Amino acid sequence: MASLKRLTGAAIMLLVLAPTYGACTATVGVSDFYSALDGKGLRKRNVFFADTKEIHCVAEFAAGRNDYTLSTQLRQIQEGDGKPANVVGEVLELADGPTEQGTFDTKYTPAGPDGKPDDKLPYPVGRFQCELSIDGKLERTAVFNVLPSPCPNEFITPVTLCQEYPEGLTCANGTYNGSDHSCTCTRTGNGKDLAWVCN
Repeated sequence: MASLKRLTGAAIMLLVLAPTYGACTATVGVSDFYSALDGKGLRKRNVFFADTKEIHCVAEFAAGRNDYTLSTQLRQIQEGDGKPANVVGEVLELADGPTEQGTFDTKYTPAGPDGKPDDKLPYPVGRFQCELSIDGKLERTAVFNVLPSPCPNEFITPVTLCQEYPEGLTCANGTYNGSDHSCTCTRTGNGKDLAWVCN
């Protein structure tokens, strides 16, 4: 596991899952590279929300030799406010892989200020690019966006954190005591956290 450099409000960790393999081919090549909600690539996506549970980048490849290195890297290319960015994470490698077909799954997990992965934290909002290289040469990219989460469906508890939502977002919070109530995602006194302020 390797940590990425801090990305506008949150960090992301890389977690490589065990590759799976099938029959042999004559060369090293990548047939597909994409982002998805799962490591098997059954739910491909290029748009996620900050409260998404998992984001994966999956490479489908085949190799006829075992003296190769697959590597992945995540790059933030745009911040949540649309400003250009070029924040590069650490390279994660699969070296001397088998001479067979397989998938190389990289799971990205939010990390806290201490650099430790925490799947309870939101993903940073912005535009990202997964980069896949073979023997140090860039072969494929997979671009995806992380958008602010929409209003929660459940009742909002006042003063709870709303880090995965944009500052200033106001959401209806039901009717009780004969009045309609709403909550706004507001920056707290420490200037770092966002929390729901409800009327």
